[in-house]
Amino acid sequence: MSSYELKGKIAIVTGAGSGINHALTELLLEAGCSVVMADVRLRPEAQQTLDRYPHHPGNKDNGEDHRPSAVFQPTDTGNWAQIRALWETALQTYGRVNIVVNGAGVYEPPSSTFWNPPESSSSLSSPSPGVGVAPVDDPDAAVGQYQTFAINTTGPIRLAQIAVEYWLQHPELQGNMLFFASVAGYVHGLLTPLYFASKAAIISFAKSLGGLREHCGIRSACICPSTVHVCTLGTRLPTCLPLLLYLFLNRFWLLLRMVYGDVFASTNLSYLLSILHTKYRQTPLIHEIQKHVNVRPDDLGLTGKECAEVAMRLLQEPQYGGGEIIECMKAFNVNKDKEGGDETVIQLREVPVETLYPSFYNNNLDTIMGDPEKKLIQRLQQGKMRAAVE
Repeated sequence: MSSYELKGKIAIVTGAGSGINHALTELLLEAGCSVVMADVRLRPEAQQTLDRYPHHPGNKDNGEDHRPSAVFQPTDTGNWAQIRALWETALQTYGRVNIVVNGAGVYEPPSSTFWNPPESSSSLSSPSPGVGVAPVDDPDAAVGQYQTFAINTTGPIRLAQIAVEYWLQHPELQGNMLFFASVAGYVHGLLTPLYFASKAAIISFAKSLGGLREHCGIRSACICPSTVHVCTLGTRLPTCLPLLLYLFLNRFWLLLRMVYGDVFASTNLSYLLSILHTKYRQTPLIHEIQKHVNVRPDDLGLTGKECAEVAMRLLQEPQYGGGEIIECMKAFNVNKDKEGGDETVIQLREVPVETLYPSFYNNNLDTIMGDPEKKLIQRLQQGKMRAAVE
């Protein structure tokens, strides 16, 4: 097996407006790969990247003789119509798609958390006591969906479905998928159960698609970072002021409710908080501030670029691409005194999810799946994803 060549390829990267996926976007562009940057908005540093790699309309052939470029497509990955528009924009702009990075995600925001139910006996717009933000999940939805799951799980699965069907019809494009999950996908905790569950689902989905490489030539892998520090408030104070205002008003409003009760639940201040949270809930800062309840700025963790560099390895190196679930974290170098080197090292390991299989699954998975899976593989190898209606 050979390494995957990035030069001249076209990639879609969701969550490219900030953090890890912005860092990955820069690395892809530097490697000669054009990128469709998908996110709800671009932070200033992502806008600068977009400006440095302008796309010239009409230049769909981003081959070796052409400089890589970037375009921005506003996308909420919880919205299937916007996912479809993202795909169509990529094809209209570049004529093809080789790589899909499902990187967008949220850390169980207050507006869509298990501990802030979407319904209330008094008012659907009243947040749970102590939360301070009205839930955005619809308690009467015909197809129920928590926004945390829509962004972290359902959206990435839908984009992967579009990509796989396309690559089955165009095997020459060498399809390549990367999913961003988290170590939270196989650890557990009471604070953010929706986040843990949403990442566990992505891990299982990515592992399930691992056979596509052997049977159809489509690569896929999943990265599970541990702690990642993606934001430094001190260096971005001007862009943080609205968020700091939100945090101050939120704490002030909670204090008023503690003193005077739920009479403030329907006040203009509550309405203002909901607007501010809706506007800023999908920026990395609010989740970084929220995360600091449990993760301190001086805790050992990866930088966004370090995590992106690992992601680049999963996209390119021949030992990956078969549905591997790769954990990455920063750890202290216990061999520094003996062997020298840096104080910290980045550790990678393939998460042994197979150890959870029932004992009778060992070496018998093909037999258990039987003829239905064999027929599916034959259909996929013929470039057909949809089963004929009988």
